[in-house]
Amino acid sequence: TAGIKVDLKKAVICIDIDEETNIPLLPKKAFNKYIDYLYCYTKVSAPHPGALMHFWLYDGQLQSSEKVRIRPDSNAAWSRMEMSPDKKGSWQVDIRLENGDLLGSTKFKLK
Repeated sequence: TAGIKVDLKKAVICIDIDEETNIPLLPKKAFNKYIDYLYCYTKVSAPHPGALMHFWLYDGQLQSSEKVRIRPDSNAAWSRMEMSPDKKGSWQVDIRLENGDLLGSTKFKLK
């Protein structure tokens, strides 16, 4: 959308989201490889119309991409990714606008 500058205010990986308060629960940089799911929680500076894209990468390879709606009450959005013990190591989630512009990334490890 022309004229609206959107900045990434926060990007964390966590084990769940409190949907009543839109707060990430137990955000960390490393997780046990036997965890079932992880969430990428992002918060942006403006209630950008439309959505963001979350690209989940493992060792630099795209595993999943998901369009996530920004909640206007909190300017937050999140996606969930199923984890697997055979994919331990370095992960990254790239956060982009729908037009492809990169807002930022967050990295984590499965140990």
